[in-house]
Amino acid sequence: MIPLFIIIVILGITGIITYKTKFLHIYRIPVSLTSSIVVLLFFSIFQNYKSNEIFIAWKEYPSLFIALVFAALFLETTDEKNKQKSKIIEVLSQGVFVWIAILGQIIIGIILTLFLFKPLFGLPIVFYAILEAGFAGGHGTAVAIRNSLESNGMPNGSEYALFSATIGLIFSIIIGIYLIKDNKTTYLGIQEHKRIHGDPIQFIVSLTLILSAFLVGVFIKQSIDKIIPVELPTLPLFIFTLFGSILIKLSLRLTKHEYLIQNDIITLFSNVFMELLIFTAISTLDLQIISDALLPLFILFTIGFAWNIFSIKRLSEELIQKEYRTELGILNFGMLGGTTVIGLMLLKMLDPEFKSKAVKIYAEAAPLSSPFVGGGVLTLTLPYLIYRYNPYAILFLLLCFWILLYAFGRWLYKFSNKGKLV
Repeated sequence: MIPLFIIIVILGITGIITYKTKFLHIYRIPVSLTSSIVVLLFFSIFQNYKSNEIFIAWKEYPSLFIALVFAALFLETTDEKNKQKSKIIEVLSQGVFVWIAILGQIIIGIILTLFLFKPLFGLPIVFYAILEAGFAGGHGTAVAIRNSLESNGMPNGSEYALFSATIGLIFSIIIGIYLIKDNKTTYLGIQEHKRIHGDPIQFIVSLTLILSAFLVGVFIKQSIDKIIPVELPTLPLFIFTLFGSILIKLSLRLTKHEYLIQNDIITLFSNVFMELLIFTAISTLDLQIISDALLPLFILFTIGFAWNIFSIKRLSEELIQKEYRTELGILNFGMLGGTTVIGLMLLKMLDPEFKSKAVKIYAEAAPLSSPFVGGGVLTLTLPYLIYRYNPYAILFLLLCFWILLYAFGRWLYKFSNKGKLV
């Protein structure tokens, strides 16, 4: 427990410093990021401390915390209060845009790896995944994809993906602010946190539900691992804790006890686990491993950010309606290079009261893409496919699918301008 307590103390002290430091507070720099970078530098300078039991424990924590995040992920109940829906075309257009932008990251990664990184630097084909897993996926996906990369020829893949997620988050904030600073409505202010009220029992019950989902996931995984052959790769624990959360919520619904789920408290615990995940994942990175592929990573990140900017500046003009294009574009930019939280933070600067439809459209379109790309099924399974089958054929299929999506998105945009689809 001592290693965990030390993390909490470090995050708490960093949180106080962040609150008192205007730059860190205004731009919503995560305390887990700033503190973990400092600790990472400490362990990089004083290498002998890596044999300490605290560091060893921290190295094992990310897989635990990502499983807890997923255990909480599907526990939240759907908000039924707001019945007003966006137009179908608005939601479809946003969903198609996200697919096109994230598939672009995947395709860029594959092309660069096939024709540059693999022949010149000897990197495995699954190196392609570093861009999407880090940028669109974020730190959670960087940890989640570890098994997929390690079992397909890249044992250091998670280190690269975590570095990618960190660079993506930092530069998404910097470039995002630059993209919106000339807008007259830009607002740089300190965002007040929503206060959560409740008695201790509600917090204990919510934590019990999360841990129950976690334990159900552990039981499912252990049961399946006993059945499948040893030579087959095993799925990571977080996949099973996600199913555990679904089963817990379904059982509560069937027994008419769904009222026990407090969304605000569940979200709070999920965010805490995510902060712990980011801290332990980054602070235990091996910078020596990163330096071994520094030039390929630099090339990958540079082209990746150029693609993100192109997506917002050009593709959004061709796919997203002008009415909310600017606001939705900056929200998408934060998501493509960091997380949805970063996108919301940037949007808050542009639209302080969220008067545009951007947030609503973004939320309603999320189910069209998030289960599949940017940390979804395709993100986690594609490394297995591209490693075992013809990567050129897979690249061709992805390019064809991208073209079809783009054509469909253009049709939606032109059709909506005629006012025929609502």
